[in-house]
Amino acid sequence: MTYLKGHDDFVSRYMRFCDIDNSEAPAVYHRWVCLSILSAAIGRNAYIEQGQFRIYLNQYMLLMGAPGTRKGSAMSIGRKLLKASGYKRFSADKTSKERFLMDMKHTDADPSDSIEDLEMLAMDSPAESYIMSGEFTDFIGQGNMEFVTLLTNLWDNLDEYKQPKIQGKSVHVHKPTVNMLGANTPEGFSLAFPPEALGNGFLSRVLMLHAEPTTNRIPWPSPPDELLQADLVTRIQEIRTYYDNQPLEISKEARDLGSWIYKNEIAVDDARFSHYQQRRFTHLLKIAGVIACADLADQIEPIHLLRANTVLSRAERHMPKALGEFGASKYSAVMNKILMYLAQKTAPQSLTDILRVVARDINKQSELVEILTTLKNTGKIQVQNIKGKSGYLPLYSEKKEWPEHTLDLSWLTEQELF
Repeated sequence: MTYLKGHDDFVSRYMRFCDIDNSEAPAVYHRWVCLSILSAAIGRNAYIEQGQFRIYLNQYMLLMGAPGTRKGSAMSIGRKLLKASGYKRFSADKTSKERFLMDMKHTDADPSDSIEDLEMLAMDSPAESYIMSGEFTDFIGQGNMEFVTLLTNLWDNLDEYKQPKIQGKSVHVHKPTVNMLGANTPEGFSLAFPPEALGNGFLSRVLMLHAEPTTNRIPWPSPPDELLQADLVTRIQEIRTYYDNQPLEISKEARDLGSWIYKNEIAVDDARFSHYQQRRFTHLLKIAGVIACADLADQIEPIHLLRANTVLSRAERHMPKALGEFGASKYSAVMNKILMYLAQKTAPQSLTDILRVVARDINKQSELVEILTTLKNTGKIQVQNIKGKSGYLPLYSEKKEWPEHTLDLSWLTEQELF
């Protein structure tokens, strides 16, 4: 189908700008990159009142997939647009926890500013940073739980963060606001995060956005639409100036819809996301707020919640694939390799076929038999006989679907519907 017929909101125009029908990057990556750069542009300028708490619209996202899924390509389009709007608060590509805090504190610094000017600037405005890393493991390092814990705390938009004795003195960061968009493979993710990261709260704050490689091969992509690019840049600039530390109201109809969604949540079918499920409604409100701000709206309407629940529920269907076998067993890397191999096959694969793929990763064939048995018993693969060939294929379980009144499927591309 021809995408965007009848739609002219910011996200739809962004998807048209990415020329998703002729993009090697999956459409789901482009959509979430768009939502991420909008979150960064909004910063701390808009929020949602929820009882005694304020929900700011910052988000942590990881684009997950096999090497060559064009994660970086999708990110580069969003980065160029955001940079063209005048946004300058990108973090370094590789940094330490200490340097990250120091850079964030003086994010708007001018080289000519004095120390006194820098300190006054840090006191007057929020300290914002946008982590946009195409190689997230390089950014955060391997198993750096101190940095992971720092990012966990900063997701909650504290009024102040105090870090004792960096370079001989304590550092106070005023209103730290962090957005994060990274890219990784399941193998790289396993290097970046030790298994205990599942329990420390960080992964419940991250949206894991998995996609399979597209079949598109575009040797000569078309140049960008300059008029549409200028239109998008202008709208980002308008969003950055329209909101000035103000709450987004929520219409009664949106509150009613939000209450129904919250009370009838469909959990991610994977125990590793149990902590994420506790924050699912907060993620939903953040996304709905971003979509509302993209419309320069002063309140969240049902359409904003519908679209937020649509993209979030579609992402949740594939979140277990994003983690691969991380945190599941001592053979997690091998299991993930097998699942990725089988996902590309339509004919059953024999024990010998699979052994050729993982021979260097195991010590003996009996280990592979044990691994395949575990994957079969946990509902990840099945044994099938097709046209006389017997072997293993992925087991695609039936997914629970949200009812029609909570979704706006017309907002998605055909690729995103599945």
